[in-house]
Amino acid sequence: MRKIGGVLALAAVLLSTLVAPARADTVTISPTSQITFDNSNVQHVRFDGLNRAWIWNSVWNEDDPSTTPRLAIFAKVSGSWTRVQTVATKKLTLENLRIGPDGTAYLVNPNKNEIVTFPVDEAGVVGKTKRIRLKGRQSPIDAFPNSAGHLFVLYSSRIMEFSLPLAKHPRPIRTVTSDFGDSRKLVASADGTIFALQGEYQPILVFAAGVSGSVDPSRTLLIDSALAGLQLPTDIAVTPTGKIAVVYWLNGVAIFEPESFGSSVTPTTWYPVNDPLSNPQGVDFMPSGVMGVADYGEAAAVKVYFED
Repeated sequence: MRKIGGVLALAAVLLSTLVAPARADTVTISPTSQITFDNSNVQHVRFDGLNRAWIWNSVWNEDDPSTTPRLAIFAKVSGSWTRVQTVATKKLTLENLRIGPDGTAYLVNPNKNEIVTFPVDEAGVVGKTKRIRLKGRQSPIDAFPNSAGHLFVLYSSRIMEFSLPLAKHPRPIRTVTSDFGDSRKLVASADGTIFALQGEYQPILVFAAGVSGSVDPSRTLLIDSALAGLQLPTDIAVTPTGKIAVVYWLNGVAIFEPESFGSSVTPTTWYPVNDPLSNPQGVDFMPSGVMGVADYGEAAAVKVYFED
């Protein structure tokens, strides 16, 4: 278990003095709706193809049993967000859960070198988890299903690409090798040629996959000076139009254009923290482009923006 408190409080003091990035198109927005969760430590949100919101927490306070990690699914019912299902996680570490184009959720289980799937039936009900064992000795770090129906599994020195649905003993169709540092989260473009990785104490790294299966280091993204002081990226997502969104805790959400990737880049759009958004932790997008932001420590745990 990870105990929170003093470390987060100190980080909050340090980060609250940071300024928004320069030159970006700064947009102040307010949510059109909010999802209230019974656990204020929520840090993650994902939207599936049915426009339902999967929200959960993965960091908790061992002195407060009410913060026990849990995963729930919400849907818009008669104009209000309503919990439609609570998903049993059976002691799985909820961190980098992602949802594929068919509605199936994917989660790495590094302790057993496997991918855990949460299948969804035609009625949208999440069924019993399935566990798919991966070959190799390294432990997987994250798994990202892209819109083209491929699953990319991140390791410390490679990314393995699989076709979906996963076979019982899946064989990769491609392996991309490089040193991915301490990256913890991965997203991939629709064509599988661009990978963006987020670590806990590093800038966002972007790689272009080479024909040989390696990556081209000249395409590594080094965030420019406008974002140099934002030391705590907490989540990364891909918009329906292929842009990359990055959450910076206590600062806001940055949107990057893929075609601008290079040695230095400024976000095209910057959504700064503004009331009621205070501690952004997670971000994801509905197929329609609507954005949801998980707000740590708030009773209204997920703010939903640009909703009709």
